[in-house]
Amino acid sequence: VCVIFVTGKLSVTKNPMPDTIEYPYVQIAEFDDAGQRVKNPLNDENSSVTEKNSLLCRAFHTKEFVENAGQDWIWLYQDVYLLKNEKYSDALVKAIMKDAVFAKSEESFMCVDVQGLDSAYITDGLECIAVKGKMVAVFEYDFSDSNEMMALLEVLAEKWSDN
Repeated sequence: VCVIFVTGKLSVTKNPMPDTIEYPYVQIAEFDDAGQRVKNPLNDENSSVTEKNSLLCRAFHTKEFVENAGQDWIWLYQDVYLLKNEKYSDALVKAIMKDAVFAKSEESFMCVDVQGLDSAYITDGLECIAVKGKMVAVFEYDFSDSNEMMALLEVLAEKWSDN
């Protein structure tokens, strides 16, 4: 997926994830009652945001690691694409579904209605996708159920409501 939209990249910056953000991505604390950020215990990596600007889009890739009372830690990976042209949205969504990390196929994604989004897709596991105009986001998270996926998508729809 990234190869298509990052080819011809103009810049890449990686920074620690800020404590609060407004747009265009979400943080675990916005939809889950998790604890403080921690380093990834598997590789000692900190939470981060990588921003890539290309000829076709501006993309954000985030990695967030947070302590959790029910588990040792939880994680959220997300990619948010701010496309130059809305006509690329459908093709990007199909590519994301086809190349999904956890879902077995495009058929693993189920279309759901989320007010404020043009389209949204959930799986029965670890991934969901949101689309609004020129904005596309894909999330990988250890969702407890579809209600938690919907909560994340609703938070994102609210963030994207002015764009």
